[in-house]
Amino acid sequence: MKPNNCQNCQSEEFLYGHHVIPKSLGGKLIVYLCGECHSIVHDRKVLKDISALTKAGLAKAKARGVILGRRPTSKKKINQAKILKDKGLSYAQIGKIMGLTRSRCHQLVTRKSEL
Repeated sequence: MKPNNCQNCQSEEFLYGHHVIPKSLGGKLIVYLCGECHSIVHDRKVLKDISALTKAGLAKAKARGVILGRRPTSKKKINQAKILKDKGLSYAQIGKIMGLTRSRCHQLVTRKSEL
């Protein structure tokens, strides 16, 4: 349960959830800190190489089978988007129908080459 006060200084400011051990290294324990205490923790952190933490987290996600990056779009979806655009629908309308963002629909419709 999230406390009402910073667990370090008892401030009632907005609280940030901070993993004591980074999630990428298996950490589960969260302490709640105000903005000032949270920034102090990160300034003094021994593990300063955020790139290494990110790489470790991505490697763990891959090992669990998480697909990273944008999944390739099928020819069927590309053609569906183009047909809807030819019918006069806006990219926003196509996005709502297909469950995509407006900009992704624009990319699909204006794509020069097929998959």
